[in-house]
Amino acid sequence: MTSFDKLITIGKLMYIYIGLQLVIGLILLLILKINPLALNTMDYKLVAITTLPQILPILIILKKFKIKLWGSESVFYKDWIYYTSIGVVLGGIAVAIVILLQNLLLDSFVIHPVSSINRIEIFIWFFLILLAAFFEELFFRFILHKILGKGWDSLFLSSILFMLMHSANPGINIVSVVNVFLFGVVMWLIYEISESLILVTFIHGAWNYTCGFVFGTNISGLGAPLSFFKTSSKDSLLISGGSFGIEASVITSTLLVFVLAILLFMSFKKKTKTIND
Repeated sequence: MTSFDKLITIGKLMYIYIGLQLVIGLILLLILKINPLALNTMDYKLVAITTLPQILPILIILKKFKIKLWGSESVFYKDWIYYTSIGVVLGGIAVAIVILLQNLLLDSFVIHPVSSINRIEIFIWFFLILLAAFFEELFFRFILHKILGKGWDSLFLSSILFMLMHSANPGINIVSVVNVFLFGVVMWLIYEISESLILVTFIHGAWNYTCGFVFGTNISGLGAPLSFFKTSSKDSLLISGGSFGIEASVITSTLLVFVLAILLFMSFKKKTKTIND
């Protein structure tokens, strides 16, 4: 498939994926009586209108392009315990590194534990955040990789689409746009190297959960309803990330570039080994 063919295919995919989501999302907005302009904090209604509308278009795309999600070669069977553990650790540690560096660099950085939280609810939120991450990884990494195949053009197109899907989030700025794009590139390469949907899902889910529900920072501009800690800073927005959260911090940019360099080396090494074999 040429780059032009991939671009045409992307257009068809987004027509199904975005079009149906908008229709279903609008219906849910009316049923749940939600004002979309007031959506700046996560709640169960927000999860419903952002996650549920993805189910039908994804099922249609899977059927249209004859992509098997289950079966003997299912992405869910491949070393799932190992990849689940690695995903949770990598996603959580990455956020902790950013928070630690912010604490060291920002004079006004404050982090303190929350005295009382609903432990059952915060446990439920882990699965909801993981579910949201699963649907994003299912489409932007698994499905697009199956349809577009390997190649730098596929990586670029998928990452641009991932970035555009987050471009309307509250508090978006140039740094966050770049970081979301880089995150898409990193996750694509991780999926391509590991061939594990579980790994990228748990990295993505652990990142979001640790940001919002552990440290209490905004997740791509959206606040978490409860968390184990609360963090705040009045210093440089370039370092703190401002209202968008740590995903708008230049510290995150640096971390993503560092991880990207490692992944590019691993990808090159894997391709070289495949050629030699």
